[in-house]
Amino acid sequence: MTESETMRRHEALLLAHETDTGRIVRITDQPPDYWIARAYGGTRQIICLLCAHGYDISEPQTVPLIHKGRIGGRMRRHWAHPASTGPEGGHWSCPLSWCN
Repeated sequence: MTESETMRRHEALLLAHETDTGRIVRITDQPPDYWIARAYGGTRQIICLLCAHGYDISEPQTVPLIHKGRIGGRMRRHWAHPASTGPEGGHWSCPLSWCN
């Protein structure tokens, strides 16, 4: 995988599909509390963009996401699948450069 492809995959960790508006949203567009209320632990309106389009899986799926990381925290804010809901082996793992 080229460096460009790796960067695109890591950038996708910041994007999700908002089901009620049909928009592709970026995790930094709103404060964490907004996304937490709409993600897996809330209304489940934030789903994995890649799973919704069938990327890395045999058929498209609706997978509500978890908001991870904190503003100013050790790990950059990103979306993650709840345990055992992602594709076999995951789409990828978070880059180590995101950790301080």
